[in-house]
Amino acid sequence: MAVAVRDRRRKVSPRDCELWLSRYQQRYSPSVINNSIGTLRAIFDQAIGSGARFNNPAAGLSRVKIRQKRLELPSQSILAAKLQIAGFDISRSGVSKIEARLSYVHDKALLYLAEVLKYRCRNSFRLDHRAIESTILSRNLKRRDFDLHRSM
Repeated sequence: MAVAVRDRRRKVSPRDCELWLSRYQQRYSPSVINNSIGTLRAIFDQAIGSGARFNNPAAGLSRVKIRQKRLELPSQSILAAKLQIAGFDISRSGVSKIEARLSYVHDKALLYLAEVLKYRCRNSFRLDHRAIESTILSRNLKRRDFDLHRSM
């Protein structure tokens, strides 16, 4: 069995790797593809190191360009409408004042703001979110307990 596997490893050509890559690109994201190319190269490098191969057929594979996602922010009026639906008393001009840094949002209100915008705070901060949530729940805090902004 080991002999059969060794023979197959020797028969893989650069063309086989290119065909694999073209099929793989149709199913997976660029980051998965790039990680897989690195893994494939490492496997063949290991085979070279053990004497099973003399060359790396995956060495010529090109990494896929990863495009940055375009960040689309809602307009001030849409943001104000979402906040009003969630129970905040704020207008488009209030959002404008926050954006211009003429008003500020309390840290504790940011948690609710993030909830309304469906933004996961753990993407930005290394905080113990369970502790924050348990603190809010243990103190029985409600949305109405928070002012969204205050004038500076």
